[in-house]
Amino acid sequence: MSKQRFFYTLVLLPFLICHTSAVEVKKITIDSFDLFQKGEFSSTKLDQQGRLRIGPGSSPIAGPAREFYLCFDINEQGDLLLGCGHGAEVFRIGNQDKKPASIFKSEEPDVHAVLQHKSGAVIVATGPSGKVYSIDSKGKITTLFDPKERFIWDMLEDQDGSIIVAVGGNGGVYRVTLSGKVSKLFETEDPHVTTLHLSPSNILYAGSGERGIIYTITKNKTRVLYDSGYKEIRGITSDHKSNIYFAATHFADESNKQRDSDQIQVNTATKGTKSPGIRSVIYQHVPNGNVEEIFSLKNEIIYDLDYDLRAQVLVVATGNSGRVFHVKPNGEYEIVYEADAAQIYRISTKGPGTTIITNNSAGIFRLDDENSSSGTYSSDIFDLTIQSRIGKLYWQDDKPENAQVSVSVRAGNSSKPDNTWTEWLPPFLQGNGAATNLSDYRFVQFKINLTSSNSGKEPFLEQLHLYYLQNNLSPRLTSVQITPKQPKKDPPPIKPEENRLNENKAANSKDLVVTWQCQDPNDDPLTFTLMLRPVTSSKWFPFKTDLKQNSVIIPSGLFQDGHYQLKVVASDAMTNPPNLFKSTELVSTPFTIDSTPPDITHFTASSNLIRFDIADSTTAIRHVRFSWDGEIWFPLFPDDLISDSLVESYTLKPSPSANILFIRAEDEFGNGKIYQKDIK
Repeated sequence: MSKQRFFYTLVLLPFLICHTSAVEVKKITIDSFDLFQKGEFSSTKLDQQGRLRIGPGSSPIAGPAREFYLCFDINEQGDLLLGCGHGAEVFRIGNQDKKPASIFKSEEPDVHAVLQHKSGAVIVATGPSGKVYSIDSKGKITTLFDPKERFIWDMLEDQDGSIIVAVGGNGGVYRVTLSGKVSKLFETEDPHVTTLHLSPSNILYAGSGERGIIYTITKNKTRVLYDSGYKEIRGITSDHKSNIYFAATHFADESNKQRDSDQIQVNTATKGTKSPGIRSVIYQHVPNGNVEEIFSLKNEIIYDLDYDLRAQVLVVATGNSGRVFHVKPNGEYEIVYEADAAQIYRISTKGPGTTIITNNSAGIFRLDDENSSSGTYSSDIFDLTIQSRIGKLYWQDDKPENAQVSVSVRAGNSSKPDNTWTEWLPPFLQGNGAATNLSDYRFVQFKINLTSSNSGKEPFLEQLHLYYLQNNLSPRLTSVQITPKQPKKDPPPIKPEENRLNENKAANSKDLVVTWQCQDPNDDPLTFTLMLRPVTSSKWFPFKTDLKQNSVIIPSGLFQDGHYQLKVVASDAMTNPPNLFKSTELVSTPFTIDSTPPDITHFTASSNLIRFDIADSTTAIRHVRFSWDGEIWFPLFPDDLISDSLVESYTLKPSPSANILFIRAEDEFGNGKIYQKDIK
């Protein structure tokens, strides 16, 4: 059963169950297909269960220096016919001399399809606005068919020797004889017919672009076999049991379809480029009529597929990881090959082995039917997030006689390996706790080597673990904020029924709210100590200790009025030994504690004028109100009209009928008090 994991996991040792911290050993684990497939394969393959094995060998075939390779065919002699793009040209690469020789060149930009006809003629389709040409054994070129369409996407030879042609622009399928007789087999509502396949039972299959539909065409009768719901059918093939397979791809961005430009646009994405929103699938149509999805890829494009009768598997060409998959009819799959190029563009099992052409960069390769005697796997780069002490390496493998599994490790402090990284450590031959003895490195990579001298008895590796201990770093205090509770807004005039002494309520809270922001690079749990001092003193005194939250209240009534500073000390000592724990501190900007209400001074009253001052020792006067005999409260502005000082002067004309003047004064911190003065 496939292990369902989707990311490289950083997990704790089983026996450590307390909070994550620097003293707890972590480990890198690679133990599933999804984790192994993030690496790179060289003559290695990876099955669905996450077992890494030796893969088929491969050999390059020298091709011409052209920007893009778009199509190929292989004749009975093993010669390869290669169609090139961005300068339409066809080359024959001999099976014996292996040298490319140009046999066709056209003014059209691209060769989209090339076919070796059983008569010996080479059939070539060009575009855009191209034609179908026939090249005889003497090199004579004849225009066989001009469809007056923008594209010719695919061709095949039927049992009668006629050429079946798929066109785009106004999607359709034509039959063309070598004598030039043309008949239209089918016209679709889709703008493109992208791919063709003729089954052993002589049923013609056609796949469309735009709606992703598979059609069957028999004796001029056409029907829809399956509507995939995808944008484009990318390839069709069949097996020895008359099952039909077809690949479909969906593009998140319509521009990625690239079927409506005046020149074919081969995907120019570089190796490993992710393609978010793209999904590719393979369907199987069995003779009883059922269609089922048997394989899918996310963020990858299936460019082509063929059926290998020898291995009885589908061979699937993909990009932008440049990989070949083997997919069994029951849906089991494995990665069997990875190219240096970004896209495996076309694939065929004609002749010996499996032949592929690639793009970005353009190349031709032949994969052997047999596995190689050795292979190498290079893992993705693992980011430990912090420079670490790297411990022992473990893995699980199976080694038949005369087979070997070895693992090498290298490390560095840059996200991409460069000359500052360590060399690959000498290969470890046993996976039972190989000591790496590496320290103070953040990034790690593995290289796995598999070798065997017994064909058919190759080793495999299925799990790999590396333990490490992050260096302990100091906590990072980034801010300390001290905020008084917002004072109440000036109240509206008091209603008569709400007057008198019920206004002598408690004022706004004078407590201060302290908050701080702190992060620990190791994700250690932290404790905090808070200390205070007056700004006029150099001596700190403890206020709160062993806090685990990042906020606290300062009850200002506990402290003398004045200006203070607060220091927050963050420590990870709770989960680190005494010789390794780290602490850091941050001092706040000065803040004010004020819990004393303003006082009234210099009060004088005469028959026509009342004068007094309101004074506060710490903060400015906020507002003053007055009431005659405790009735309605009225606002009173200072003589200079602006309340902005520690001392403000006020002038008031007495009420002829009043006996007592009530004065309520409040400072910026909401400290208030009501004063009563006899004025008679």
